[in-house]
Order: sequence, then structure tokens, then C-alpha cells
Amino acid sequence: MATDFPGELQDFQRFLDNKLHVGDAPASLEQALEEFRAHQRDVEKFRSDTRQSLDESARGQSSPLDIDSVLERGRERLAQNRISSA
Repeated sequence: MATDFPGELQDFQRFLDNKLHVGDAPASLEQALEEFRAHQRDVEKFRSDTRQSLDESARGQSSPLDIDSVLERGRERLAQNRISSA
């Protein structure tokens, strides 16, 4: 299995720098590596989960987010639930 050691080392360094910056330093090197590997799995899952959406967007099958419309639909649902549960 080929790895991008210099790139992975830089990613690990950025990961540790961030942990130290927010005051969440791992207790040991082993713990740091475990947390980094978990972080890498989370990032890959995120990429996998969003890949379909990004592909659809690249094909022009998406539109800009209309936050006002989203909020209005949420308010409508909330109002309906209040009425139906009363």
C-alpha cells in the first residue's frame, strides 16, 4: 500500500498544532496517533458522504441554498405540529 508520507506527516503536524492551540493535547504519542487516525476516518467519511452531492453540483443539478425558503418551510412545519399535537 503506497502512502504519501510527507503529506501525511504534514497533516499530522497540522492536527497536533490545532489540538495544542485549543488546549486539547493528547497524553501520549500513541493517543495522538489514534486520534489522528480517527480524524482521518471522519474526514474520509465526510468526503464519501458528500461526493454524490458534489458530483451533482458539478453536473449543474443543484441550485444555491435559499435559506429564507428553508426557514419558512421549517416555520410552517412547526406551526402544523403545534396545531396537530394540541
